[in-house]
Amino acid sequence: VFLIIFLESPGLFAQKTEVYRSDNKLYDEAFDLYTHSHHEASRKLFKEYLSVNSDPNSELYENASYYHALNSMRLFHKDSEYLMEHFLLDYPESNWKQAAILNLAMYNFNRRDYDDALRWFDQIDKTRVSFEKESEIVFKRGFSAFELENYTEAKKSFFEVKDKDGEYAAAANYYYGHIAYTEENYQTALESFQKA
Repeated sequence: VFLIIFLESPGLFAQKTEVYRSDNKLYDEAFDLYTHSHHEASRKLFKEYLSVNSDPNSELYENASYYHALNSMRLFHKDSEYLMEHFLLDYPESNWKQAAILNLAMYNFNRRDYDDALRWFDQIDKTRVSFEKESEIVFKRGFSAFELENYTEAKKSFFEVKDKDGEYAAAANYYYGHIAYTEENYQTALESFQKA
């Protein structure tokens, strides 16, 4: 009897595989939408994937959690910061950790919330980013400090970037010169303004 039931019910064992394939298809569609900058559609599919996938320890679930939060950030949704911070709490050892911190820093910088931007910029491991991205991070950290009138910290950041080749050198020289001028260090100010 058992053999007959077993042979007549191939769907009993195929069901989980089909659901697994369906979940992966949903993830793949969400990721494809993300790579084509369709953030709202991607966000919805990642959210759906997270609701049907019951294994928060799987790599795909972790990735989906990250991309769900990232899509929300790209769209400036109100819950995006919460989602990314929640991701960091749920996956403190994730390969996405530095990217999540960087995205939180940039998100707050773009919203002109310089207190939070500075807090996140200070948590970035600059040894794990490219030279170009490091210059951007250091400059934006300095600019955040400058906007908060923390000129000592701003000056340190601008000094680190001002003599490097790259997109942020001229602006760093300008702000570094401005701070030097307010400190009545006119020669340094002049030199920096000439490089700006």
